[in-house]
Amino acid sequence: MSLQLPPEIYAHIFEVGVHKWGVGFLPPLCLTCSDWNAIVLSTPRLYGIVDFTLSRRHGLAQLSRAKSAPLYLTLPTERRRYYECEQDLLSLVHNWVYASVPTRTLESVRGEDLCSLEELHVTSCGDKESPKEKLWDVAPSKLRVLGANSVSPSWVKNVLSRGVTQFEFRDIDRRDRCTNSQLFELLTLIPNAISITLESLYLFDGLQSSSESASVPMEGLLNLHIESLRRFALQVSRIHAPSLQTFCLIDSYPYSGDRMHWNLVFMQWSQPSFVPANLHTLEIRSSLRETDVPTFIQWLSLLPNVVRLILDDDALFRCKEASLIEKLSSHPVDGEDWFCPSLMQLFVEGDVQVVDLIAIASARGGVVEPPFATTSRPSRLRLIEAPLCVSGWDDEIAELKRLVDETRCSCFSCALGLLRGTYRTNRCEFQHSLIINSVNMIPLVTFIRGCIPSHLHSITCNRDSVIRLCHRTRPALLVLMFDIWNVITIHFVPRTSETADFLPSRDRLWFWSFQVLKGTTEHVFEMQVFRNRGTSITW
Repeated sequence: MSLQLPPEIYAHIFEVGVHKWGVGFLPPLCLTCSDWNAIVLSTPRLYGIVDFTLSRRHGLAQLSRAKSAPLYLTLPTERRRYYECEQDLLSLVHNWVYASVPTRTLESVRGEDLCSLEELHVTSCGDKESPKEKLWDVAPSKLRVLGANSVSPSWVKNVLSRGVTQFEFRDIDRRDRCTNSQLFELLTLIPNAISITLESLYLFDGLQSSSESASVPMEGLLNLHIESLRRFALQVSRIHAPSLQTFCLIDSYPYSGDRMHWNLVFMQWSQPSFVPANLHTLEIRSSLRETDVPTFIQWLSLLPNVVRLILDDDALFRCKEASLIEKLSSHPVDGEDWFCPSLMQLFVEGDVQVVDLIAIASARGGVVEPPFATTSRPSRLRLIEAPLCVSGWDDEIAELKRLVDETRCSCFSCALGLLRGTYRTNRCEFQHSLIINSVNMIPLVTFIRGCIPSHLHSITCNRDSVIRLCHRTRPALLVLMFDIWNVITIHFVPRTSETADFLPSRDRLWFWSFQVLKGTTEHVFEMQVFRNRGTSITW
């Protein structure tokens, strides 16, 4: 078979396939035709993509064929899976371009030897002994991307440099004793960052240094993702990122004793030099207090380029001082500008009715422009996603669909493609397990009541959602359990090491029980959250 494209193009395509499916992707290519076989044999870098988490045997064979090609290395935390060739890997550190490795591996190399390393993802080994706090005297000169999971801030500080443009820091629990001042210091070391992700970091209040009172210039920062992070609002407000384009604030509701709320960020970012005027995507989930809402709306009014707005926060719909729904659906008066004039996609979860969404859509391009309009019209709202089935009648939903190009219902039954009552699909009738990664309680209860498959015996859910549901919507959780008597066990899988505020015992983080009377039988439910085993519910 003659090649239709240059061999270099085929080699690049094959490389993408190996990154996706591992080196086992190559043998079928070699059998396809002699030309493809020749390309695979003459491209050593295809064998430089070494992933010991997929196959130990393939990893050993690849090293001998990679020669001096750039290495993209992925190692598991279990040392036994790559122990035989560990020395060979360390002898090739000058070829590492990408490395996802445990901390112990890096303790055996010098920073200056990693002269080709551009992207590093490091995870704590889980050993009892902590990794060395002073890792390298010199950080890798070409390092641009750093991801750290369950690693101490002092260790991360030793690796960061001004050249890092993408920084991800995840999974720090209370045992690491990380303070908000330490985390803020890390941010000051990467002024050229383009993307920052801070997720599941348990912080303590530290002594505020004089440097924290000054702003941190990050002129090039485009993406900021904050998830499960508390006691850090003051420090975030110091970030000067006028070029910010994407901002996500997720599951970061302040602790009861935390005086630093997120309105500090919105107030500071409302200052003329701080306003991220180019922000086009804003996501707020379960992070605001009701007192934050007026400041948040005022800040949002300064962002003319927001195209995508994702809202899943009860405070936004409970606040009586300021109504975001009313603001989105109102016409400007007295020469004012439209609120979020560029908005084209709206995603809403919470106590919002379809009639409210109709008002928003009507105001934003859903109706013909008045002939004597005194202000320019906003961008047409083209997409609305919300729990429509549980918040409106059929005629209201039909009216909403007429006003916008696309509507999506986010209730749990629609998300799974299920029909209610007797119209359940055969596939769902025989479904035995259900996996939930992110859940909104009201749609889930609706799904359980109307569409629960009769053979379902287990539900798997990430632990973060469970903690959130149990703390904030216990009555709804009772309804859920009351309707699924055929479910034998409910498994909740821990996703992060973040814990609740209180620790009843050394291993058990949280426990509560309740009783439900069904007919003449009394059922006792018990829920326990364990440090390493996740959450279990028994009755």
